[in-house]
Amino acid sequence: MATVKAVNYTKGDDPYGSNLMEANLQYGKVRYIYDKYEAASLAGASVIKMARLPKGAVVLPNSCIVHDALGSGVTLAVGDNDDTDADDADRYLEATSAASAGVIQFNDDATCIDKMPYKVQKDCDLTITTANEATGTIEVHLLIAVE
Repeated sequence: MATVKAVNYTKGDDPYGSNLMEANLQYGKVRYIYDKYEAASLAGASVIKMARLPKGAVVLPNSCIVHDALGSGVTLAVGDNDDTDADDADRYLEATSAASAGVIQFNDDATCIDKMPYKVQKDCDLTITTANEATGTIEVHLLIAVE
């Protein structure tokens, strides 16, 4: 049996502070953001800006979308416009069916796990991108860690 230390735990052992932990990854402050959008025949490939993410924020697992049955073939993807060259429409959740009412957790999707944790580099918007025409309520319950 061995006792080992994780990366950020080890940084906390440095008595000279030369290897400081990032506050949003260790002892960060958790903030909750809520918003909703009422879609009425919203065109496919529409982008809904749902929340403003401050520079340095990390979107946490257990954030979710709660939605009505939005229509046949409707999918939702969650991303942001943090990239300077192009938006990442599915950074937190790849396109997921929203044809039936439900709750979609994001940031724990196996297809997005290699992108986590992602710290936004500038103030940016959390976005939901639709596919196919959507009608109904879309809510976001967002947990972020900040300094």
